Amino acid sequence: MQSFLNGSVDVKSYRQELFRVFPTRMEPHGDETDRILQTAYGDADDYESEIRLPYTITEEELRSRVATLSKELVERGYELSR
Repeated sequence: MQSFLNGSVDVKSYRQELFRVFPTRMEPHGDETDRILQTAYGDADDYESEIRLPYTITEEELRSRVATLSKELVERGYELSR
C-alpha cells in the first residue's frame, strides 16, 4: 500500500501484488482488519483504466481509498513499510 501511495510502484504492480497475496476475495471473519483488507481487494478489483462502468473507479479514486485504508491499518497498530 505504501509503495503505491509514495509512487514506488504503479497501479498495475500494486494490483498484481495485492492479488498475488490475496488470490481471491476473502471472507471477513468479523475482524475489522479483515474488513479493511477485503475493502482494499474490492477497490483494486474495481479499478479500470480503460472502461468506465457504474462500479469502476479511477486511479485517483483508488489512491484515495488506499490512503484511507492505510490510515485505518496504522490506527489499528499495523506498521506499513515500503
